[in-house]
Amino acid sequence: MTVEEGDGHMHVTVRDIQRRLSVAGHEYSAGYASLLYERIPIQELESALRAVDQGYPVPVLAGLLPFLGLDLKVTENVLMPGPETAALTRTTLVVLAEIEGSPSVLEIGTGSGAIAVSLAHHHRSARITATDISPGALEIAQVNAQKVGVSDRVRLIRHDCREHLDRVGPFDVVVSNPPYVATNDVAKLPPQWSMFTPRIAVDGGGDGLSLIRAVVRQAAQLLRAGGYLVLECDDGQRATVEEIIAESGSWAVRSLCGRAGEGRVIVARFAGVDVGKDSVEWGNLDSLMGSFATVESVYHDELTHGVPLSHIPPWSERTTPRAR
Repeated sequence: MTVEEGDGHMHVTVRDIQRRLSVAGHEYSAGYASLLYERIPIQELESALRAVDQGYPVPVLAGLLPFLGLDLKVTENVLMPGPETAALTRTTLVVLAEIEGSPSVLEIGTGSGAIAVSLAHHHRSARITATDISPGALEIAQVNAQKVGVSDRVRLIRHDCREHLDRVGPFDVVVSNPPYVATNDVAKLPPQWSMFTPRIAVDGGGDGLSLIRAVVRQAAQLLRAGGYLVLECDDGQRATVEEIIAESGSWAVRSLCGRAGEGRVIVARFAGVDVGKDSVEWGNLDSLMGSFATVESVYHDELTHGVPLSHIPPWSERTTPRAR
């Protein structure tokens, strides 16, 4: 598809953009077409599509990502959350529902703030502390917290998770989607991750587990007895991550599988340093989490189906110009 002018007007519809994205093999062509149509001025559309063909993330171009019912700001300064992170977030909401009162949550490596902001939005009594080493990421997270109206319950802290986090905690839940790609494998990733995402957001060290080890160590120090760790990792790392968790104290561990049958989300309940893991009780969580075997499908559906095409008129029928 090339955007052309005729009879003084530029004619293009969201269906045109969707067809162009489909030909290029984009999984979320409908949702992404809607994003581009709504957010990119028509005179910039062709150059935007060429950038997408090179692997540039559509939500970053559009400056907006639909995530669990929220429209969040994303930029080149942050990792774009995907279906697995939506699964991680929804699983955390299931865990929070089992905690009485106002649960305290620590998110390590907040990036855009998608997890922290979504948790605060969907669980109105939760109090969230979110950390990140990147000032640029924290700025975006603050924008999203204010945009969604939860900045009073989301505390943002600049922090390197490999160092001790002072004067906070204890927490009921620690949640994290840390970088978990091995250093030598980063260059093998699709351009969206290898070229257009901050390296610090994807590089997990030599074996990909450096930051995961740090997160588990922090969780063992900052969780209350009976608290939960909810962690995203690569499916191939699952067994090793479970071993790392077991070595840091007494935990009971569950792994969840997503749409592709991969175990990308791990939930561990902390019994304590000197308490046997057999003493941990899961209550209703086993049955509840079983129903979330395809939790990232909600995110997938958001971007697969996009905005109903019949609801969006073509640009030539618009009375107001497109704006970012």
